[in-house]
Amino acid sequence: MKPFTPLPRILAGTGHRQLIHRILRPDLPPDTQRIDLVTTSQRRVSIIDSGCTPENVVAEGDTAVHILWQLSESGADIAVEGTEYPVAPGDTMMVPGGDSWRLSANTLAVVISVRSHRLAEPILPTHGTECFHGYNRETRYPGTETIPLTRWKITQPLTLEAGESERILVSLYSDIAMQHASGVGMLPVGTASVIRGGQITLVPNGLSYVLVID
Repeated sequence: MKPFTPLPRILAGTGHRQLIHRILRPDLPPDTQRIDLVTTSQRRVSIIDSGCTPENVVAEGDTAVHILWQLSESGADIAVEGTEYPVAPGDTMMVPGGDSWRLSANTLAVVISVRSHRLAEPILPTHGTECFHGYNRETRYPGTETIPLTRWKITQPLTLEAGESERILVSLYSDIAMQHASGVGMLPVGTASVIRGGQITLVPNGLSYVLVID
């Protein structure tokens, strides 16, 4: 089946440094503070700018928070139920559904929330476990039984075999070409593509990063 790009939901905000517009999506209005890339009855995948004065939010379901960029890495953290944990770009933390959490100011992150309450306690921020496939680097994060999540750094074509369920790709850095049975498409940076069955090959533009959510 041909990959498709869901129509994103774009939310404006005030009191932020326009990180989405400046770093990921210059095609969007400067006041964009959040993009809901994929929204279904079972999960939501969003890119968020935490803003200059972040507030606590309650996780609707088990939630993965993947850090993309921080204005200041010194002292950056994520607080869950009042406990602060240091984070850096590339880190992922799993937050149980129902817990209150907050990112530090001026942080860009991908947030994946699923309709599940399987996590009994947070899985602390981690840079994941790395594995090389040729020159491509795969980073795996814990909590995959709840939210299967990997991040790829790709410098040569990468073939992903058909997944057991719907797969979501999010381009984090540089546009990526996608070769599939129906032809060729593009995955621009800051966008998502949904794959429902079938093998797909990702061709980077020099160096690219992509988040894969199964």
